[in-house]
Amino acid sequence: MLRMLSEPTLVTLSGRPATFIAGGEFAVPTTVGVNGVGAVT
Repeated sequence: MLRMLSEPTLVTLSGRPATFIAGGEFAVPTTVGVNGVGAVT
C-alpha cells in the first residue's frame, strides 16, 4: 500500500540553484520548567 503524504512545489529564480530536503530530523525547541524557572532546550 502506498500513501501520498504531500505534493510539494519547488520555485526558484531563473539561473539560481534550488535544493529540496526530503525526510530527516529537525530540532524543535521545547520549554522545560526546573524549580519555577523555564529553560529552552
